Amino acid sequence: MKTEQELRKMTKTELDTYGNEVFGIDLDSRRTKDDMVADLLEIQAKQAESGGGDVDPGPDPDARSKAPAAPKDMVTVTVTRCPATAGVDLVLNGKSFHLPINQPTPVPPSVAAALRQAVDVAFTEE
Repeated sequence: MKTEQELRKMTKTELDTYGNEVFGIDLDSRRTKDDMVADLLEIQAKQAESGGGDVDPGPDPDARSKAPAAPKDMVTVTVTRCPATAGVDLVLNGKSFHLPINQPTPVPPSVAAALRQAVDVAFTEE
């Protein structure tokens, strides 16, 4: 986990990459850097509460193939079919989510609810 000071030293692109590699989320880079930092601090706090640990594993080249443990208020979805070959891109409540095909991804329950309404998208939910 990174401290608030460490996060504030990062660029918006680095924040997005960190969120994706460590927590499996895509931050909305259209938002302010302060908002992105606040989102990451909140996610880190939830991860710590759920026993996710406090050690920053650093960049992992295989991070996309490993599904991070979902915090208590998250569900894990695996898109099994969609029209786009790269997966599903979804913006919900100002946050961007990329759900690759056949890769478990922790997301808020609202994302799973939105996927249920999507046409031509099949997924499993844990």
